[in-house]
Amino acid sequence: LLARADALIRVRRVIRRHGVASLVRDDEPDDDMERGTAFKRIGRQLTAILGARVPRYSKPLGPYAEVAARVADWADRRDGMEQGHAARVTMFCNMIAEGLRLPRDQANSLLRAAMLHDIGKVAIPAELLQKEGPLEEDQRRLMRTHTEKGAALMRALDRDEDLVRTILYHHERPDGTGYYGKSGRSVPVTARVLAVAETYDAMTRSQVRTQISPQDALEYLKQGRGHMFDSDCVDALDEALEPRRTSIPLSTYGI
Repeated sequence: LLARADALIRVRRVIRRHGVASLVRDDEPDDDMERGTAFKRIGRQLTAILGARVPRYSKPLGPYAEVAARVADWADRRDGMEQGHAARVTMFCNMIAEGLRLPRDQANSLLRAAMLHDIGKVAIPAELLQKEGPLEEDQRRLMRTHTEKGAALMRALDRDEDLVRTILYHHERPDGTGYYGKSGRSVPVTARVLAVAETYDAMTRSQVRTQISPQDALEYLKQGRGHMFDSDCVDALDEALEPRRTSIPLSTYGI
């Protein structure tokens, strides 16, 4: 109980530190409004009662992971994707990880990051997440902050710095034209995997942009190999989704 309380306090502090006044807005759906109001009220009560006095050495990881999962689920429900975006992205990340033969520890960190990668969107106005059509420049700048907010939230809740870096850099590109200008191998491989997996799902399952077919989405990824997306990650996803047919010698059938 104390660990859950401390986790909620940490989430609230990060949200307040990043100046997210629009976490709960008058024009959001009633269910979001109720959840947000309850979240603020509980956070204030817990802060008053417990402060941050839970000893660091006694904090179990489970409750922090549970709070992170709940916040990420809330963010997922507010997003402009078909429900289940995080689960699908995690599945595609697993396919790519297997194709790249990532070490188990690295793959496990990747899959956890994939489930939580958009947690920072809990601090983005719902009307922006659900806006149809292209975003204006100021809206794009605000949307881009979700990776920084997500990394800050997870750094407050999790000890896995690799997971934090994966979330922070999953919108980077090999040519350096991503959110933070990191390029090539300076971007963690887990972030490169996540970038490909999320882009594929976003193109095929968006509710606010025109959806394209899985085949067209793969073709887009392949056209962006080496400059927009990591080539090895694209190839691994392509291989997993469209297995190559193997030829069978005619002699097998005695012909």
